[in-house]
Amino acid sequence: MSTDFPTKELLDVIRGQARMEEKLDAFLKNSNSMQIKLTAIETDVSELKAKRREDRAYIAALSAVFSVAFAFILPALKKIFGI
Repeated sequence: MSTDFPTKELLDVIRGQARMEEKLDAFLKNSNSMQIKLTAIETDVSELKAKRREDRAYIAALSAVFSVAFAFILPALKKIFGI
């Protein structure tokens, strides 16, 4: 009985395993990179939403101020011009 290992087959298995490890490492690296980019996008979206709420509040405040101002100014202008 021979105890010779099939060295060619064993080397092929080792090479295949090394390729799979390289592919797995590349996948994990890309996955981490995508997660970092996703986190950055989520941060940008939340900042945009906050800015949009701020802008809406500003527009609502201006509308309220102009509404009150015109409520007092228009009757006075009508009186002045006789309309």
